Amino acid sequence: MSNIKELSKKYEGQILEFFKDLHMHPELSFKEFRTTQKIKDLLTPLGIEIIDMRIETGVVGNMMDLQ
Repeated sequence: MSNIKELSKKYEGQILEFFKDLHMHPELSFKEFRTTQKIKDLLTPLGIEIIDMRIETGVVGNMMDLQ
């Protein structure tokens, strides 16, 4: 896998748009339902497995199988 600098440069535009979107839609602590869904929607197409931790907010992903 590429190093973090290469990845951040490759996805710089997407990261900035994601950051802007999150800050345009602030959520209360422990009520970040939209943010949680946005993160899942971003990680799933990248092949990152979302692990169901039975939590309302927050995301745990498994990247172990990524090449």
